[in-house]
Amino acid sequence: MSDILNELIEQALSLMHEAGVGESNLKTYRRCHFQSIRKYFAEAGESRYNKDLLENYKSYQRARLLQNKIRTNYYTCLMRATNILTDVYTTGTFKWRTYTSGPRYKVNPYFRSCLDSFLDTLSQGKTTKRHQDSRIRRFLNFLEGRGKTDFSAVGPRDLIDFLAYIYPHHKGDMGHTIHALRIFINFLVKNGMVTEKMLTVPLQKPSPGRKKVASCFTHEEVDLIIEQADRTSFIGKRDYAALCLAVNTGLRASDIINLKLQDLDWKNDQINIVQKKTGHCLTLPLEPAVGNALVEYILHGRHDSDSKYVFLRDATPFTKLHDPRSIGCIINKYMQKASLPFETGDGKTFHGLRRSMGTWMLDSDIPLYTISQVLGHKSINSAKAYLSVNELKLAECSLDFELIAVETGVYA
Repeated sequence: MSDILNELIEQALSLMHEAGVGESNLKTYRRCHFQSIRKYFAEAGESRYNKDLLENYKSYQRARLLQNKIRTNYYTCLMRATNILTDVYTTGTFKWRTYTSGPRYKVNPYFRSCLDSFLDTLSQGKTTKRHQDSRIRRFLNFLEGRGKTDFSAVGPRDLIDFLAYIYPHHKGDMGHTIHALRIFINFLVKNGMVTEKMLTVPLQKPSPGRKKVASCFTHEEVDLIIEQADRTSFIGKRDYAALCLAVNTGLRASDIINLKLQDLDWKNDQINIVQKKTGHCLTLPLEPAVGNALVEYILHGRHDSDSKYVFLRDATPFTKLHDPRSIGCIINKYMQKASLPFETGDGKTFHGLRRSMGTWMLDSDIPLYTISQVLGHKSINSAKAYLSVNELKLAECSLDFELIAVETGVYA
C-alpha cells in the first residue's frame, strides 16, 4: 500500500465506492473531509502518511470542537476520515463501521488492571461485560478526580458521594450501577486489594420486595405510534415493519436488527432465530399483519444490497442497523410525532413494546409458562414480574375474611 497521502486518499475513495458509499458522500469526503487532512499535512510540509502527524491533526480538530469553532457532526466526519485512512493504510481494505475513541471514562493503569481482572471472572455475554465495564469505570474515574490512584484510601463516603453525583442523570440505571459496584468491590475484598471492611455498606442489597415491571404501553398508544409511520416512503416502510414485528412478537431490539432474510420461513409462516441475548433458538408464528409489512418493506422499501440482514440503514452504504439504539430511536421519533409524553425511566421505550406484549398476553388469560416461551426467557421466573402490573389477576388471588375471627368491630 502506497504511503503517498494523495494516492492513499484515492485508494480509500475507491474502496468506499466499492463498499456502496453513495456518490454524494464520496464527493463530500473528497472535497471536504479528506481535503482538510491534505491541507493540514501540506502546511506541515508532509506528503506521506504519518501516524504522529495524523494524531496531531485529530488533537487540533478536537481543540476546535471544544472552542465551538466546528460542530459535533462535522468533527465526527473528520475523525471518521482519519480512521478510514488508517484502516486503508494498515490493512489495504475498507469496511463501513462505527469508529469509537475507546472507553468514555479513562482510568490509570492500576485501576485498569484491577478492572480487567474482575471482568475476566465474569461468565456474562460481551455486551453485558461492556456495560459493567462502563459503570465501574465511571466510579474509578470519579475516584481519580478526588486524587485517589488506588483503593488504599477509598471509604464508604466515596461511594455515597459517587451515587449522589450520578443519580440526577442516571436514575433508571442506579440498580445496575449499584449491583456492578457491589460485585466489583466484593472481588477486590476477596483478592486482598481492599481491606476496608465497611466499604460495601452503602451497597448492601435491600430486603427483597415484589419485583415490578416498568409501565407499558396501552393498545391505543401503540396504535397511535404505528400510525405515524409514512408507509409511502422507504424509511417509513422499514420503520412500520420493525414496529409491527416488535408489537406482535415481543422480539428484543437486538434480535430485530440481527434478523436475517433466511430467518423468515414464508412456506411455514414462521420466524426462526437464535436469540442474541440467550443464544437459544426461538420459533415464532409469522402473523399475516407482520408478514405483509415485511413483504412491503423487503420488496418495495429495502434498498438493493447484498446484506443478509432484513433491516438496513437508509443511507449509503446500505448495511445492517448498527446496534439496538438504532431501533430505539425509531420509537422515540414516532412518539414525538404522536405527541405522546415520555421521560427517563417511565418504561416508554422500544423494550417497552416487549413488556406490553407480555402484559397483554397475561390480560388474555394466557398461562405464564406460554408467555415465557413466546418471549424467549431462559427461566419462567423472568415472566413472573408481569404479575405485578396486573392488579385484576392479583385480586383474584386474594382471600376474604371468612375464616378470620373478628375480635372487635365489624366487617362487611
